[in-house]
Amino acid sequence: MRQSILLLSLVAAPSLAAQSYEITHTYNVGGDGGWDYVVPDAPNHRVFIGRQNRVMVVDMNSGRLIAEVTGINGAHGTAVAPATGHG
Repeated sequence: MRQSILLLSLVAAPSLAAQSYEITHTYNVGGDGGWDYVVPDAPNHRVFIGRQNRVMVVDMNSGRLIAEVTGINGAHGTAVAPATGHG
């Protein structure tokens, strides 16, 4: 039994190799203050960036600022709910 598990582990190990990631675009979105979580919305080509007092919505392809949700005290992240059209 132990030999079978060991054999299966050795066979499966190469398929668990680390993925390689690369930077494809870099954009300077500006703005005051730090940021927290960056939440991608790939189907809509948007990135939501939680800032200290707002959430920035940025176009993934151009880096253009689409909108800002202001009046937030301590924005940390964004939830995207595609089924209901929110996010």
